[in-house]
Amino acid sequence: MTLRFPLASGEREEAPETAAGPADRVVGRLLLVDPDGRAVGPVAELLSGRVGELRHVTTPAQVAAAGEGWRPEGIVLVQRAGADPGLPGAVASRKLPTVLLVARDVPPGERWALPDPVAEASLPLDPEVAGRLLEALARSVHE
Repeated sequence: MTLRFPLASGEREEAPETAAGPADRVVGRLLLVDPDGRAVGPVAELLSGRVGELRHVTTPAQVAAAGEGWRPEGIVLVQRAGADPGLPGAVASRKLPTVLLVARDVPPGERWALPDPVAEASLPLDPEVAGRLLEALARSVHE
């Protein structure tokens, strides 16, 4: 699944600077790895206007194939109970800035350990947390 969001055009009011940097930073291409797709709609809605293109995959093989003809700048990985244990390795092998979102159905001792996640949060996301996660991801992408 591919979702494309239009970039803002024309004049717009300047957003205030925050400690994290400009509020209008945009990640061009983001890969959303969610084993069952339940987060696609809510995450896409929260990222709308801040991400140029969002693609959704569900398996380690799809993570590997997502780079063919399309190069994501960052990854959002959703962990759900019972998800394919190969997903974190497939994501880590891409060596891209990654945000880990952990669903409520994941027992506390079973959280995936990624080598260097940009940020981690629990699902469901509220807009403020989503904004902070995207800003952290954008900083990593643009460094």
